[in-house]
Amino acid sequence: MKVDYSKYLGTHYEYTYDKAGISIVNHTTPLETTLTLAIMWPRVGLLGKREALKIVGCAPFVYSLDYLVVGRDTKDSKEVRMALLSEIEER
Repeated sequence: MKVDYSKYLGTHYEYTYDKAGISIVNHTTPLETTLTLAIMWPRVGLLGKREALKIVGCAPFVYSLDYLVVGRDTKDSKEVRMALLSEIEER
């Protein structure tokens, strides 16, 4: 689907991207993640906060579903951030 973002990016904006897209969802319950997986599997990749690994029972799901994790409460090094961006682009 082609979307016109010129309202936000200026009148000179030109749509040129023809690769995979990213959907960013700020969910309120685990139900949204479950539904996304059920509807879009295997064409979906998940990104979650690293701090969720501290929640009892959460880590096995994060690892089994091959989540990418990012630190929100921590300051990741530039190398860690660049590695995450590379992994996102690769996927």
